[in-house]
Amino acid sequence: SNFKIVVGTMAKTYFILLLFSLPSQAQVAGKVGSDCKFPSSIAPPSLQNMLQTNMTCFPGVYVGENETIDVNLPALSLPPSPGYADVKVNMYTRPYPPKRNQKIRAGLVTSRAGWNSLDLNDTVQMLHTLAQQGNLDLVTLEEEHNLLKMKACSDFPEGWCSLDGPYVKALSSVAAQYGFYLVIPMRTMETTTLPSGEQSTRQHNSAILVDRKGNIVPASYSGAKQYHKIFPVLGQPDATAGEMGGESQVLPGDKGVQVWDTDFGRISILICFDMNFFELWHEASALGAELIVWPTAMVTPDRVIIGHATSLRVPILACGHPGDVIGSDGVSLPQIRNTTQNAATSVAEIDLDEVWIHQDFNCEKLKSLLEANKEIKMDYSGCGMPPTVTGGSANNAIMRIKSMNASVSAKALCEKYGIETAKDYIMRSRQGLNGLRQFSSPIP
Repeated sequence: SNFKIVVGTMAKTYFILLLFSLPSQAQVAGKVGSDCKFPSSIAPPSLQNMLQTNMTCFPGVYVGENETIDVNLPALSLPPSPGYADVKVNMYTRPYPPKRNQKIRAGLVTSRAGWNSLDLNDTVQMLHTLAQQGNLDLVTLEEEHNLLKMKACSDFPEGWCSLDGPYVKALSSVAAQYGFYLVIPMRTMETTTLPSGEQSTRQHNSAILVDRKGNIVPASYSGAKQYHKIFPVLGQPDATAGEMGGESQVLPGDKGVQVWDTDFGRISILICFDMNFFELWHEASALGAELIVWPTAMVTPDRVIIGHATSLRVPILACGHPGDVIGSDGVSLPQIRNTTQNAATSVAEIDLDEVWIHQDFNCEKLKSLLEANKEIKMDYSGCGMPPTVTGGSANNAIMRIKSMNASVSAKALCEKYGIETAKDYIMRSRQGLNGLRQFSSPIP
């Protein structure tokens, strides 16, 4: 059976298109919507008209939100159906106006003796130690940090936590004491009412963001208080006890990719196995994330995550074992690392003011900017210009500039000189070309 399910939003200038072709034994439940399209009133279709007109998408929800695809167990058997397709097309939502030249200090706390081997006392102590080494803006813990050793401080015997329970309160108080944002990954449980009226208890692999005052930050746009892992590990359909049964009893997230606006920039959170689904990372970038936090149970550095950072040109705070902070060029940033018997920490400075620029239509403007502003340096160089820092590379189609002066913002200068960022350019190209394709029109 073939089904088309489209989810999107009319309120923002992005949309997500999903196409599903499921095995014939699958039974699908959920809303079925129409395509996201430009109004037919655009006549004649022109690139300029399309760039000034929002597409209309139905239903007006986030990707994955309240969209359920129920399949019979045979549909989960191996191998996957060769006819399955999953296609996403994202429209771009720009972040709020750029702040001042913003460099942040971001850190992570993880366990040394395997996944989640820290108890609450160890964790709190390491957060104190980390904060006492210098001001922090953001810290994250590893995936489902509460699940194994913290059952005594959880709200439920199995280690699940509620958002107002002792586990969250203890960690939030440390964040408030030192004034940093804290990502708290944890197993959560929630009760929901099914269409039949029955009460259902659901587990999620989740993460929340706590602000500098210890308060839970609602996600921008959706207002969700947490991110639920969209792709938990499926495992073998016929797994028995002791075998790879995946994340048993964990419900795949139904709130979609989330972003949070902080006082230093916009961030997103994705969790462990989400790494294998590039559309999530693309969507986080399209939603304007300037930094992606990735709590995981895996060994880091990880080549896939390095690839995401490189292709999307976004830094990633990867809290695995021993953890890594990856720059927007895919290179691990200089880090201050410390270890104890049970824990490992890492802190790095992340430049959120750096700008990646595509050479198309920007070379002369960029040359003028660099000539007039000696505080701006270019390490990945292009437009026939040599790199202005030692060890930089030349002849790139996409270049990176940074400010060497805390009082000068590279982002602000790009706006002053009318320089379009590479991210804006690529997303604008996607929007315009998809619009022209809809009307079977060539580029004007």
